Amino acid sequence: MPRNQPEDKYEQPDEEPEEDETIDEENVAPGEVTAEWAGGTSIHGVALASDSGNYSLWFRIMWMILIIGAGVIMVWQIESLISEYRNFDVSTNVDTLVPESLEFPQITICNSNQLSAVLKNVTGIEEPANEEELKLLTLPLEASIWLTEFNGVDLNVTEAWTSVVTDFGACWQFTTDERVFRPGAFGGLYLWYYLNQDDYESFTELAGIQVFALQPGIKITDQTPFITISPGQEGIVSLTKTQYGREQEAPWARCFSKAPEYTQTQCRDDCINKAGREKCGCRAWGDTTPEAQDLRYCQYSNNETSDYDCLIGLNETAEQEKCVADPDTPDCTRPPCQVTIYDAVETGVPYGRLFLESLEQDAGLTEQEFNDNFIGVNINFDKILFTELTETKAVT
Repeated sequence: MPRNQPEDKYEQPDEEPEEDETIDEENVAPGEVTAEWAGGTSIHGVALASDSGNYSLWFRIMWMILIIGAGVIMVWQIESLISEYRNFDVSTNVDTLVPESLEFPQITICNSNQLSAVLKNVTGIEEPANEEELKLLTLPLEASIWLTEFNGVDLNVTEAWTSVVTDFGACWQFTTDERVFRPGAFGGLYLWYYLNQDDYESFTELAGIQVFALQPGIKITDQTPFITISPGQEGIVSLTKTQYGREQEAPWARCFSKAPEYTQTQCRDDCINKAGREKCGCRAWGDTTPEAQDLRYCQYSNNETSDYDCLIGLNETAEQEKCVADPDTPDCTRPPCQVTIYDAVETGVPYGRLFLESLEQDAGLTEQEFNDNFIGVNINFDKILFTELTETKAVT
């Protein structure tokens, strides 16, 4: 190619301008927006049911039925969910815990014969009018409990037991801070109780003792559960512990206060005692409320001067229901929010013949006298474990 030959020139064609793909949102018709939204979402059936231009009548009717049915189901599910939430249900968790040791419950023992016939004759008091006279008519501690051991160690009886006045009379109560590490017969509390049936009143029908195993501080009433042990045997009492922790936040809470300040039995008993003070003008033996201290004890003998008829009337069901509805008292149907329950099962084992013969030789006690008056009591846990029941708000 010659050096001076002119080069060919190519002209670049003009580029076509790019189209503006942006949508003019200000000029979009509302119908187009609705159609786009209805056709591209989960409720596109609305478009199918309303499009008369592209779909037949039966097809649109079918979609209308489906839409109405779905709406009914949606409303039902939402209403059910709201109702379930407004029930304020709770969930209960049950755990079995195995600690190294357990705290021992408060033990209270009452003789089924409430007042001493001999002391009645000595003092000339037929029925006690106050706590002082009640204790004067009760056998002293040394004459009732002859031996006390705890965890295999001998205890001073007068230091280990205290007197407590209940609806069952003046009873003896054992409380300790020492814990139990060993279950079975060689741990816990062991004692010998002497009934002295020669001192029983003629109308006392049953011979034995009542044993209460309770969370320390809980008040004993005539509605408190207990076990009984008959004379002439060793009563082996096996304890199991259950600890309750109920939901306390309203409106999920279905409980009131906590033990020992409040229990259902104490609530009902306080209500009956209040009615007794107002209607009968006297107080029960176990009524220790401050406003009752100036009143005399109720006389329980069925005679012309007694309060027997008035007191019997207070225990009618109608009176108890009226007490529960009293605005000045809590609802006695609600359990305490926190409480420890000790369930007790008693097994009675008779003493052996040779043992009874040795007692007659060594202590001068005849077999009949021993079987009529002596009770051996062994109270301990069957296992070192307890059940914990805890309420929490249910998740809906």
